[in-house]
Amino acid sequence: MAQPVSIMKRNAYTTKGDGRTSAAFTLTELLVIIGVLAILALTVLPALGRSQPRSRAALCQHNLKQLAVAWQTYAEDYGGKIVPNYHGGFVPPPGAATSWISGWLDWSVSTDNTNVLRLIDARYALLAPYLHGASNLFKCPADRYLSSVQRARGWPERVRSYSASIYIGEGNASQGPFEPIYKQIRKTSEFLYPPPAQAWLYVEEHPDSLNDPAFFSPRLASWIDWPATYHDGAANFAFSDGHAEIRKWRGSLTTGPAIRVGYTFPLIPSVPAGDPDISWLSFRTPRVSTLSF
Repeated sequence: MAQPVSIMKRNAYTTKGDGRTSAAFTLTELLVIIGVLAILALTVLPALGRSQPRSRAALCQHNLKQLAVAWQTYAEDYGGKIVPNYHGGFVPPPGAATSWISGWLDWSVSTDNTNVLRLIDARYALLAPYLHGASNLFKCPADRYLSSVQRARGWPERVRSYSASIYIGEGNASQGPFEPIYKQIRKTSEFLYPPPAQAWLYVEEHPDSLNDPAFFSPRLASWIDWPATYHDGAANFAFSDGHAEIRKWRGSLTTGPAIRVGYTFPLIPSVPAGDPDISWLSFRTPRVSTLSF
């Protein structure tokens, strides 16, 4: 009886050295597969590239939230008293911590740039007992900026990306460039202008501005310390109620050299009054009245 003729197209076969045959792709099939893979590459790779910055921003927000939780827990343990925050290069002797953390960052090869003990050791940092040794909480994954001498030492990064508002916590804000519209908050019950949900606590600081663990909010038409713009022209903040959010800059910080390193201040010599970036940060800093810049 004659065998039926199949109307299905059969795969091509190749013959092995032992006489056996195995299925193989035809040239047409290979070209189709290559085309499909090329289309997938064009579709998927850009999406992966876009997701990486978003994942870094999300991890950065997570870090700031954890720092805010530690800050809140300290205040609860001390009857509403906020952990102190001092500016300047003073580093206490072991066992005499006076500020939430300590250490001075710069572009030299000073050991403070890599010394995590200034962040997570209770001898140097009052917030250390609430962080359980998690030094990674102080570092934004997008902040990989180093000077040439630091790279020559083989350093992968500096230890810290964040600073705390100098106006929140007992400290020496009045010994620095203190603006009269701002108010130093020493207890959680003292928040008024603005309330805790609008009062920023921690910020990603510009790599050139980052030195001590404290951040001074801006003046009317100039910056003192500088926020960073690591996340596509934006910076993450933690607030005193424990939440974190990202701020996309819209004024002077969109034109500044926000990720260049090793430059002398001021990075932007003058800012027009009413700058939206200064206004945003000033409004979210503890103040003596409803007045902000």
